[in-house]
Amino acid sequence: MSADPIFHRVAITASLIDSERAALRRIAAGDRLRDVLETVVTTVESTARLPVRASVLLMDADGASLRHGAAPSLPASYNALVDGLPIGPFQGSCGSAACSGEPAYVSDIATDPRWAAYASIAAQYDMRACWSTPLIGADGVLLGTFAIYLTTPGMPTPEDLDVIVLVTQTVALTIERFRSETALRESEDHYRHTVELSPQITWTATADGVVDNVAQRWEDWTGSTGTNSSWQDALHPVDLRPTIDAWTRSVATGDPYDIEYRLRLRSGTYRWVRSRASGRFGAWGRIVQWLGA
Repeated sequence: MSADPIFHRVAITASLIDSERAALRRIAAGDRLRDVLETVVTTVESTARLPVRASVLLMDADGASLRHGAAPSLPASYNALVDGLPIGPFQGSCGSAACSGEPAYVSDIATDPRWAAYASIAAQYDMRACWSTPLIGADGVLLGTFAIYLTTPGMPTPEDLDVIVLVTQTVALTIERFRSETALRESEDHYRHTVELSPQITWTATADGVVDNVAQRWEDWTGSTGTNSSWQDALHPVDLRPTIDAWTRSVATGDPYDIEYRLRLRSGTYRWVRSRASGRFGAWGRIVQWLGA
């Protein structure tokens, strides 16, 4: 093993914590995964005691290859070469790590059989050693690989190994959070389009009964947004009190809401409608939201 570690565990731990927090904020803001990962990778490179170049490859949808994720310090031509790298025991450090599910620490690319097919290419880019680890999600699914390239042969020290584990966890968390946020946005977008296309008027309310979202069709029909207490303005005066009382009882008891009333349209005429809602319960058995139509 190398006499001195490449990374200082205490220094990079603090930097990674800050980087992880910033990454999660950027993901929530809708930034691209590549941009977020490049920030994390740059943090790793900047804290190294010797020149290193880091890379993240992502599992392709085909499950048989890796795609370029983030490698801001590696030449674009090299990134293009590894984009689509097959997963296998002799596909460099990253392909091998993805294949075995275990780290692939190659101390000398020129002589290691896992790099036999790519050794000449690595030499062109001054890559002498490559330490790669698989990125595993919380559900055990392979997300991709993280790799560190060095310009001199060598193996990681125990301190380097601790840092690599920490970085790998940070990168995996970043990828998982991005995918969760993406799935949530897609789900919300699907729901929004479904609501807009539905002939019904869907709505939601807070646990304490405040209507906070109503489909656009309500405003199209009545001329008001329907949020907060404005929905009451569109009810027939005779039906107003019974409707409010029924809603108040449901909010207090958690029982489903189901009532018919007359709704005033923009034209001034009234139409009978049926409004129904059920509570959505949280982990502690309490209603956290009302869903209605």
